[in-house]
Amino acid sequence: MGLDRLSSTYTDSANEFWGLAFGIRADGTPTATLVGPSLAPRTMDLPEGERAWGVELAPHVFLRGLGVKPVDEMRDLETDGEWFVLAGTRYPVPEPDGMERLVEQLAGQGALVAEPLVERALAKQRVAGSERTVRRHVVGTVGLGPKSVEQLRRAREAYRLLQSGMPAAQAAVAAGYTDQSHMTRDFRLFAGATPGQILRGEVTPFDSRDPSA
Repeated sequence: MGLDRLSSTYTDSANEFWGLAFGIRADGTPTATLVGPSLAPRTMDLPEGERAWGVELAPHVFLRGLGVKPVDEMRDLETDGEWFVLAGTRYPVPEPDGMERLVEQLAGQGALVAEPLVERALAKQRVAGSERTVRRHVVGTVGLGPKSVEQLRRAREAYRLLQSGMPAAQAAVAAGYTDQSHMTRDFRLFAGATPGQILRGEVTPFDSRDPSA
C-alpha cells in the first residue's frame, strides 16, 4: 500500500495482522515501523507532504526475534532511509512497489516463518494437541488468542454481508452473531463506529483485508 496525499486522518480498524510500514516525513526524515495487531481502532495521521507505504502479513506468519511483541502498539525501527533494522538484522528499505520482494527476502532469511498449525487452527481445521496447547501456539505467533481472531473475522464478515445489501438483522445472524445489537457492539469495539455510520461513509470502512502470506 502506498500513500502520498494532502494532510489526512483516518481510522485503522482493529485487526489480527502484523505489518511493516515505511515513510518519508515532509522534512525528509525516513521512518520504519513495526505495526502490531490490535483489538481497538487506531487513529492514523498522514500530514501533508509525507509519504507512506507498507505491507500486512498473514496472522499465521511468525516474526522471529522480536522478544515482546508490540500488540496494540506501533514500534519504531531504526532506519537511515536505505536500511532498516528488524530483530537485530539490517534489511534494505523497499520501494513502494517492492514490498513483495521484501517479504520474500525476510522469509528466505528465516525472519518470517509460516506456522501451519496456527494457520489450520485459525481456519478451524482439526489440529493435534489440547485446546490449551493450540491456544499457546496461536498467541505465541499472532499475539492474540483464537477467540479474539474469530471475533475480528466475524465482524469483517458481517461488514461484507452488509455491503452486499443484506439487511442488518440477517447479516448479524449469517455472520454468527446472536443478534443485531451484538454485531453493533463489536463494530463499535473494533471499528469505533456503528454499521450504519460505516456504510454511510461517515468513517473509514471496516473492510476485508488481504494480507501477504
